[in-house]
Amino acid sequence: MEQLLATFETTTAQAIGQFSSAAFYVQALVVAASLIVAAMISRLISARLAFLPATPQTGAFADFRNALYGARGLLFPIMCAATLGLATPVTADLLGQAWLVRLAQGFAILALVYRIADHFVSNTSVIFLLKWVGIPIAILYMLGWLGGVVSYLDSLSVEIGNIRFTVYAVARTVVFGIILFWLGRASNDTGQRVIRGNQALDVGTREVIAKLFEIGVFVVIFLLLLQVMGVDLTALAVFGGALGVGLGFGLQQIASNFISGLIILLDRS
Repeated sequence: MEQLLATFETTTAQAIGQFSSAAFYVQALVVAASLIVAAMISRLISARLAFLPATPQTGAFADFRNALYGARGLLFPIMCAATLGLATPVTADLLGQAWLVRLAQGFAILALVYRIADHFVSNTSVIFLLKWVGIPIAILYMLGWLGGVVSYLDSLSVEIGNIRFTVYAVARTVVFGIILFWLGRASNDTGQRVIRGNQALDVGTREVIAKLFEIGVFVVIFLLLLQVMGVDLTALAVFGGALGVGLGFGLQQIASNFISGLIILLDRS
């Protein structure tokens, strides 16, 4: 009991000393200044972009503009997280500590994650990831434990031949895979609506452009996922070479017909 009381008194004394130090007040000023700058930047961006202050009307890229208008509530928490993130290393270099600034940044990230999950995401898998993965990561960052947890997960590995699988790499691939494919599907749906709603093009041309857009979106998502998995994208040069050989020996007629069909359809517009 006496040891517990002694530990409590020591911890209390350290906390009082920390809160009464000059470094604490400097960090508090840094946090306040960062929030003020974030508010000013958010207001400036909202004033400069005409589609943020008022609901956009129908017209060109109406879906995209409406999506940006709906996401205007994310502007301030994003700016808070960004300004506090810039202030954290500077404060750490000047004072040797930045725990209060990091704590404030963690709260800004938590607010951003909650707002995204509650107001802008309907996919249950993405909401689950945001609340049960994103929020714990933000809390670990606030406590300064994120680097240690990542190092520990990276140390848990299984080797199959020359390939090394770590718990951290698998978890990172799963999380970013779900998020990337959700973003890809949302981007594809929006792009399809915009393309098919363009009455200046005939039906065939719209369908060709819509299909090419869909292929392009998922190729980009696939390449980003390979990058997250740690796959060297230069290895795809081997596949590209094999595809070139295939085109040269037996597929040139198919490729020629495909490209000719695209040209004919586009020329009709």
